[in-house]
Formats: sequence, structure tokens, C-alpha cells
Amino acid sequence: MPNTNTERYRGIQGVDITTGMNIFQPENSFRLAHELNKAGHDVKIEVYPTLDRRVISHIRTIGKKLGIGLPIPPGVTEPDIRKWQEKYPNSEVTRVHLPFSFNNAELWWLVMDPKTEPIARFHHLAWIAFIGGAQNMKGVEMAEKLADQNTGLTVHTNVIEGLAKTGKLEAVKRRVAFVLAENGMPYRSPVLKNKDAISDPATIMREIVRRYDVDGILLGADHLVAQGLMPHESLFNPTVVSGIRAMHLAEPKHDAMKAGRSSYEQFLRAAGDTEFHAPVRATLDFKPTGEPFQDQVKTIGRTIDWIMRTQGR
Repeated sequence: MPNTNTERYRGIQGVDITTGMNIFQPENSFRLAHELNKAGHDVKIEVYPTLDRRVISHIRTIGKKLGIGLPIPPGVTEPDIRKWQEKYPNSEVTRVHLPFSFNNAELWWLVMDPKTEPIARFHHLAWIAFIGGAQNMKGVEMAEKLADQNTGLTVHTNVIEGLAKTGKLEAVKRRVAFVLAENGMPYRSPVLKNKDAISDPATIMREIVRRYDVDGILLGADHLVAQGLMPHESLFNPTVVSGIRAMHLAEPKHDAMKAGRSSYEQFLRAAGDTEFHAPVRATLDFKPTGEPFQDQVKTIGRTIDWIMRTQGR
């Protein structure tokens, strides 16, 4: 949807978190946001809509009875979110991140592709079990039910392409507050053949955002860093800058950023000098750190303070 707003916003306006950093205890991301906001921060949450399939739930229950903490993420539903927000009221959901593949057929294609690395094959199998394909519409339904929080969607471009090809994209856009296209890691997709339209922000602006009239880009700076690219270069492209509405930050393999000791220093300084076309917020898309909860509060708080200092705030 074209942005006719002529106002400009210098630098990153705020920092959010995902349930990914507490994927095995997603309630803790709501507790974390609540505690950080009590301390004076302005933190929202991006939710990964993990599934709680019956057989997986049984396996997890058996593990608990045996005293074994199995690495199986629990499902997250809209009623779960409402329950957690009652306990931790300072915990607003800004976006739901749709699954990385359009449907299970695409996931299975990636599993069976002889060019897929063994570890990646295992990850794709795990995602079939724990999150499925975006065509299940669980994430869309969740964002729609959270309309009172102006919750939108983060969507990888192969998923947008799949929704468009099946005639579902326009309905999805009407059901949620906004749709952001995220650049991912390049790979061979049976849904979106153009690899650049999967991973390159400039191509995504042309082939996805403008073609399908979605609301903008979530700049996956983490995915650019993981490819050995320099994410700050995207900030020198006026077309890309005009579409950026949010961004993901993490070290390679979704490791946590360390305040003052991160490869992102140059990117953050460049972002602080950039005039965006909307209030852009960064999201810390970390994998679980293994820290005790109170240590996590301190670590994430320090990271947010450091990021905002690089923005002159």
C-alpha cells in the first residue's frame, strides 16, 4: 500500500523482542517485555505461532513425568497470549511471524532436495512438526484476533508469492493491520523461483512489495549478516529505505548481540543517520541464550540501551 506520508523519522525508534528467544518457554517473552517496560523501556513482542500437535504434546508430557526437559516448543495460541498478558499487562504484540514456508509441500521439497545440507534437512523436519506451513492460516488468525493491539504480520517472500498465486493474499491483507515482507536466506524454493526475490531487499521492493502492494519491508539484517553481507549498504538505497518499516537484528545463527561488541556497530550508526519513511523499530530475533530470567532482563536491557545510544537517544 503506497505510503503518502511525507514525514521522516531519523533512526530506529524502539527495540522489540520475539518469542524465539524463549521458544521453549514463550510466556517468558511476555514476562520479559513486561519487566523491561516497567524499567522504562518501550518493548513489544513478535510471536512465532508454534503448533502443539497432539503427538508432540504427549511426548512432552511423558518427558515431564520422567523428569526430562525435552527441547520441544509448546504451542502458542491467541488464548495463551491473552492469559499471559493478564499476568504481564505491559506486553503488547506488534507482529505475528508466519511460518517460513508456504505449505508443508514446500517444506518436504526442501527436506528431499539433494542440495539441502544434512543439518538444514533436520531443521526443515523440525519446522514441519513445530510450525508447519503458512497455508494453515494459524498465524493470520492469531494476528486477526489481536486486532485490538494493531498486530500485523511478518511474512517471508516465498509465502507472499504462494498466497498471491492461490488468490489468498488480498483477503489476508484485509484481515490484519499490516503485512511486511522479510528478506530471508537464499535458497531454491518451488514457490518463488527468483532467489533474489527471497533474499535481496532491493529486488523484494520491486518484485514483492510494489507488485503485491504490501505495506513494506522488514529488513532481515540478521540474514544479510549471516550471508557475509554488509547490511548498512541497504540503507544507502533510497528505494529500500522508503519501504523499511521494521528490522530483525541478531548475530549469525541467531546468536545474541553483545552491547558494544557487535558486528552491527556500523549498521546501527548508519541507521541513526537514516531518515526513514515510517517509525522503524528493531526486533532482537535471538535464539534462546540459556540465561536465568533475571540475567536475561539485564542483558536485553543493556542491549536495548546500547542500540538506542547509537541512535542518539
